[in-house]
Amino acid sequence: MGGWAGGTGIAGLGRVDRESVRELERRTRTFAIDVVRLTRALGRDPSLWPVLSQVARSAGSVSANHLAVAGARSLKELRAKLSIVYEEAAESAHWLSLLQELGTAGEHRPEVDRLLSEAERLRNLFGKARATTRERLRG
Repeated sequence: MGGWAGGTGIAGLGRVDRESVRELERRTRTFAIDVVRLTRALGRDPSLWPVLSQVARSAGSVSANHLAVAGARSLKELRAKLSIVYEEAAESAHWLSLLQELGTAGEHRPEVDRLLSEAERLRNLFGKARATTRERLRG
């Protein structure tokens, strides 16, 4: 397998710990599932449906696009794929912060807070990975 998660690495990036990749796959998948569960719980209010739809889509995209990172064939492609994951995590954080600010989460507020925190951590993690890849491309 030629992708960066396949153990062969990309020229200039070196090997990537497979266990770390698996853990991040699990983490992004769990994030997506937990967001969908939250949207189900909050879905009784029609005024929230557009926000709930957007956050469910962006959270699912974090997970799906992270899986696509493993297929990167070059550092340039890796940077592009990481950028997509970063953008989707940032979008997830945006929609979750709207739910928080709308004050409509009620009893689900702790879960909204937790998921917002996770979205921000994922955004920061993928942002750092993207920046590191950008530096390796320059150097």
